[in-house]
Amino acid sequence: MGFFFKKQTETNTRLKEEYFTASQGQLIQARFKSNRTAMIAGWVLTLMILTGFFGEFLSPYAPTMAGRDKQYENGPPQIPKFWDENGFSIRPFIYGTKRERSIKTNFRWVITVNREDRRYLEFFVEGWQYSYIDLKWDFDGDAFDADFKALTFKTHLFGVDKGGIHLFGTDGSGKDIYSRTLRAILTSLKCGALGVFIAFVLALVIGGISGYYGGWIDSILQMITDAMRTVPPLPLFMAMAAFLPQEWSAEAVFFVISSLLGLIGWPTLARRIRTHLLSERSQEYVLAAELCGASSSHIIRRHL
Repeated sequence: MGFFFKKQTETNTRLKEEYFTASQGQLIQARFKSNRTAMIAGWVLTLMILTGFFGEFLSPYAPTMAGRDKQYENGPPQIPKFWDENGFSIRPFIYGTKRERSIKTNFRWVITVNREDRRYLEFFVEGWQYSYIDLKWDFDGDAFDADFKALTFKTHLFGVDKGGIHLFGTDGSGKDIYSRTLRAILTSLKCGALGVFIAFVLALVIGGISGYYGGWIDSILQMITDAMRTVPPLPLFMAMAAFLPQEWSAEAVFFVISSLLGLIGWPTLARRIRTHLLSERSQEYVLAAELCGASSSHIIRRHL
């Protein structure tokens, strides 16, 4: 029994030493891992990031009009199968379809399924070309135009030997909803990350300076913060939607709106950072850093 308590005491001592000697990053990592909800959310976010980044590889068709299927407009989802009334198959398959209209359908286009026509899935097939690095500028005139592509591939995870496969179905113009969903995931993540990054940087800089220096600097920055909090976002977005060029793509408009969200969304976080620094700037470790000759920017960045 004594041996057990001795080992437990040594373990507790070692854990305390690791805690007091851990870096700030290690403390953040340990606290994050102790939160089960945060871990689950982190894995889900990681999965979404990977899915969005490799969306072109996972997509059998282009998410734009170039990948539309005119013979499968407003088509239902096609779920791969392994067996039916005709028997079992090791390779997953879908059924062939035919789009037709007649007197029986009141001259409406109807998609019929041919259960005798099996179309087998193939993996790592050649399809439409995509690039992981695709930079394009198109300004007035030709002086600043650029079109740079790198890491270009044509390989996709899956396809069918003939016809098409649409896991989520198609929309009214025949575009594959599954491919468009993967593109939407990437676009949403990029735009969201851009808005959060802009808001975080502005809040960190403005709140940090305001809380550390105080005085007249704090008063001026708080007036700016209060002014930004009075800006109504909804009328601002309506004005942006009215004045943005019509020839811009939906993704470009989304990026502009996300940037605008970041530019007006920092005041709340800036106030929290300011409050934290006001309470922490008089601590002994801040005074020790000042006596060691650390600059204000270093203290705010590394210690506060």
